[in-house]
Amino acid sequence: MKKISTISLLCFVLYSITLSQIYDIKEFLDQCPTNDPVIDTILKDFEIRLNNEIVTEFPCTEPVASIPVSSYSNPLIYLQTLRVIYYMDKHMANHLPWTDTTLYVWMKERVDGINIKDGVAGGYCCEEIDGKIFFVTGNADDFNRGFDKKWMGIAGNIDFFAHEVRHTEGNGYYHSSCCGIASGCDEKYDEADLGAYGIQHWLNKSWLDGFINVGARTSHNTSEINEIINWHLGSANAMRNRFCQNIPELINLEDIELPLGAVPTSNRDMDWETITLFPNPIIAGQEITIISYSTQIDKIEVFNTGGVLVKIIDDPGINEVIFNTRNLSPDIYILKILDSSENMTFRKLIVH
Repeated sequence: MKKISTISLLCFVLYSITLSQIYDIKEFLDQCPTNDPVIDTILKDFEIRLNNEIVTEFPCTEPVASIPVSSYSNPLIYLQTLRVIYYMDKHMANHLPWTDTTLYVWMKERVDGINIKDGVAGGYCCEEIDGKIFFVTGNADDFNRGFDKKWMGIAGNIDFFAHEVRHTEGNGYYHSSCCGIASGCDEKYDEADLGAYGIQHWLNKSWLDGFINVGARTSHNTSEINEIINWHLGSANAMRNRFCQNIPELINLEDIELPLGAVPTSNRDMDWETITLFPNPIIAGQEITIISYSTQIDKIEVFNTGGVLVKIIDDPGINEVIFNTRNLSPDIYILKILDSSENMTFRKLIVH
């Protein structure tokens, strides 16, 4: 796996701290997942296997959109899918009807990985290998691997994965044939107790109305945006045929205020060059001073390089903040500095 420089690591930490949801999914998917430091964590949480054998190498070059389809492997695609799941609703809570955690945490608590197998059409849950639980998916063909470079393909992988993981939670989440499709239905659609197809419907509806916002509007052009809107609209409405009771209402595009949601907030356009902090680097236990010569500081959040929030300084409406670093271990920290309007900027702090 490619080694990551400290600067690259900080860039990715900034990315995850800035956003509770992905800022620009098109740009995000053009990045090799192997260049993201969270991949070590993801591969500890989820084994990726190919025909039962653990995959350890995921060849990738950037931009991903330029990789020949013949070289865009299924293990790389599913690693990218897991990476999107990791970031997609990070820092959100109590937003999924079927769990009080994020989608990533819910999945990792129930399955140990993905087994990509030749000769499998679609996929199923689950099988056991070496005492671990895997959901199984087929080895996608060239057309589908090419499609999976885009958000629509990744979204299809995500809702399929979530569908299969739901089956780990007991007999109440297996399929019925009540809708006329053999073992292809949920008995009912109930957002208080969603089945496997219910989760797929809910996710597409949530991506469509922007409740879960992956920044599809940020750099996609108008044609691409319309294609994504129609994909989620069609997927959500088609899923209505998979329920026998309490069928969800048909979704009409005109009833959605802004399909896909607004462009997520980002610090990219912020320019707070008049903020300084000193001393920097600093020895743990010393006081650090942060001065803003123009904008009043409302709050400062301190994150370590793992993206964990370790300290909050909440003192609104001031231009100078002094705090002691005695509770900070030697590390590189990111200070997220906000004003009263939630505008933000970031500074790096080195503690020895």
